[in-house]
Amino acid sequence: MTYSKINPLKSGGLKNGKNNEAKIHLERSAQLAPRGWISWYNLGRLYEQEGNIEQAKESYQRAIENGNLNLAYAKLANLLYIYGTAQETKEFA
Repeated sequence: MTYSKINPLKSGGLKNGKNNEAKIHLERSAQLAPRGWISWYNLGRLYEQEGNIEQAKESYQRAIENGNLNLAYAKLANLLYIYGTAQETKEFA
């Protein structure tokens, strides 16, 4: 099984409190396939849940750059709305 086929979030990584394990696999997956959007999107979700907003924003941006993913756009827009500056939000829009 390759890292690109592993989805720790789908198997309950976040729900079961296994964030560290999920993070290891997702970071490795993003490293092995940096143009794959799903790892970046799931890392964004994990970082957001942990309260690491800057890394979440960066991860969602990477997902957008690599897959034009509507979910990542929505998540990033929401983070910018809640935590971003007016300038960041304006530039994103």
